[in-house]
Order: sequence, then structure tokens, then C-alpha cells
Amino acid sequence: MILQITKQSVQRVLNSLGYRMERIKPNSVSPHQTSPPSPLVEWLRSMNIKTVIDVGGHCGESALWYNKALPDARIYSFEPLQDCFSQLISNIKNIPNCQGFNFALGEDDGEQVIYRSSFTGSSSLLNMDTLHKTLYPFSADISTETVKVRSLDSIAEELSLEPNILLKMDVQGFEDRVLKGGQDALLSVKIVLSEVLFQPLYEEQANFADIYKCLLEKGFVFRGTWAGYEKRSPMNGLPVYCDALFLKE
Repeated sequence: MILQITKQSVQRVLNSLGYRMERIKPNSVSPHQTSPPSPLVEWLRSMNIKTVIDVGGHCGESALWYNKALPDARIYSFEPLQDCFSQLISNIKNIPNCQGFNFALGEDDGEQVIYRSSFTGSSSLLNMDTLHKTLYPFSADISTETVKVRSLDSIAEELSLEPNILLKMDVQGFEDRVLKGGQDALLSVKIVLSEVLFQPLYEEQANFADIYKCLLEKGFVFRGTWAGYEKRSPMNGLPVYCDALFLKE
């Protein structure tokens, strides 16, 4: 499963086998998360990506992957949880073209409560639904924190966003708010890689249809699951979520 690049990629494989991943030690990153698969790297490089917007940066897993895949691209990672952000900064500190920001992206600038999961990769600005706790009981303990939120269009004014842009989103059902707050920035985005949900894991979440509609209106085409990944429910075999690829053609 080294083809997956979102923060939960390795976790998903272990979960399906009945295992739980523990937090990695500071300054360490799994080699499985930093070794790009050659066919996908070749395709990404052919897209002439100059900027990567990493929304849901977690501990820096995806930023490190993108840096290996696209070493000349500028990478901006956004992570609201302070401890995860500290580890992200530690992991990218020697990469001059990577920059981290300790806030979430959403529809508007302000502050918002984040529901911190005992499994930090499942934390969200949306409260966790019962189904999520049933499927992944190790993530069910929730505490709350208040975090800063900015819109993508607002922060874009302070960054050097050179086209073509790749937008990666892994924000647990909050993806539509990120898109609504980035209507102008989306004009320069070439690729969107987003986790999309098919079943209710979070309250008031965006599902696949919501994300598809938002991106279709902006000229994107759904091209399938990223690296063919799809997570299915152990209860009924139906898809729960996947990593989806959208391309502006």
C-alpha cells in the first residue's frame, strides 16, 4: 500500500487487518510514506505541478511524499492540531521549499472548535458520527479544542501560488468548506486529490456527490480513485471512503 499518500494510508491497511498504528516518534517518518511509486510520479511530473497545497498536513507524511515526487514544487501544509503541527515542522525543517501553517482551511476566516480524536488522523472540524465510532472504535474518544481557521482565498494572497497547482484534501468531511473558501484559488488548480466519503462518518459532512458537484462546476473531471484505493465496510461490504482524483482538462 505504499501507493497511498494521505495521512491515513498505512493506517487503513493495518485497520483492515485488525491492527492499530501508534504515533511515530518525533523526527521519524515511515519509509512507506516517503517512497513515491514510479508510475504515479511520472504522471504527476508530466502535469508540470509548481505548487502543492496540502490541506490536512497531519505530521508531514504527505508533504514529504510530494517533496520526493515533485522536488521543485513549493509545498504549503496546513495542520490545526498543535502537536501534529510541531511534528510536521520537525519533519520538513530541512526542506526549504516546504512551509507549514498551524491552522485549518475552511469557508471563512475565524476560529472554530475541532473535535480531536484519540486517533489524531480522525480529528475533524465536524463532530464524529456513530458509524465512525462503530467502524473504528479506537478513534472514538473525543476532546475539543479551539483552532484558527482561514479561507484558501484569504491565505492565497500571502503566498506564492504558482500554477499549475495540486490541491490535496484530507480533512474528514470538511472538504466542501475548503472548496467554498477557495473559489478564486481553484482557477489555478490543475489536480485535486481528495478523500471523499460515501457513508456518514461525521455530522454535516460533505459526501462524494457534494465534492463532485463543487469540482464539476469548476471544470474538473472525476478520473477515479487515486491508486485504485477504496475502503469498504466490514459490516456490509459497501464503500465507506476513497481517495479520489479530479483533473481539470
